[in-house]
Amino acid sequence: MNSLIYKKDSKKDLYDIRDALESTLKSSQFGILTEIDVAKVMEKKGIDFDKEFLLLGICNPNFAKEALTLNSDVSVSLPCSITIEKTTTGSTVKLARPTFMVNYYKNEELDDLGRKAEDILIEAIDEVI
Repeated sequence: MNSLIYKKDSKKDLYDIRDALESTLKSSQFGILTEIDVAKVMEKKGIDFDKEFLLLGICNPNFAKEALTLNSDVSVSLPCSITIEKTTTGSTVKLARPTFMVNYYKNEELDDLGRKAEDILIEAIDEVI
């Protein structure tokens, strides 16, 4: 796949998608490690920002350990990133493709791990949309 971003639109509310993703990902031992509500952060900094965005850092500790063991430079690509943006018709979910992120390292084992993670994350996104 040539695109960095996997993108899906939904008629669902971003918080409903966020909650459904959290629940769906648990079965694959992935979880939400970090969550940033961009509008709230901007507001605290005195910046007017009227778009609703959630930035989610998604992690599977076993995958992370394996990736970091193969090449500690992968740390700059962790955790996996999913964003959920409110739109006029619902929400848009975007995933930074793990395969795209690990391709830089030219390591077959990392490529395989990236494919596994990406397949799980895309399946979860498709399921909750």
